[in-house]
Amino acid sequence: MFIRPRLALIFAVSMFSIGFASAEQHTDRLSRIRIAQEKCPQIVHCGTKNGMVKEYPTRCAAEEDGATNIAPKTGPTCPAAQ
Repeated sequence: MFIRPRLALIFAVSMFSIGFASAEQHTDRLSRIRIAQEKCPQIVHCGTKNGMVKEYPTRCAAEEDGATNIAPKTGPTCPAAQ
């Protein structure tokens, strides 16, 4: 007779522990995303690569692609393309 309440208690405690661990993992992922955005904010940049003007989602993406003359996009098109 006392087995069911004990099983229910064990189940409840284990589910609480699993939920708590998931919450910690979620918070950890969010903090890593926040750090990445601070390092390289989502601002569209223009850059020149191989004589062509390209748009990049971030300055970091432009640098990784090897672009030069990297600048934030200030209008509907990149300044060098106007």
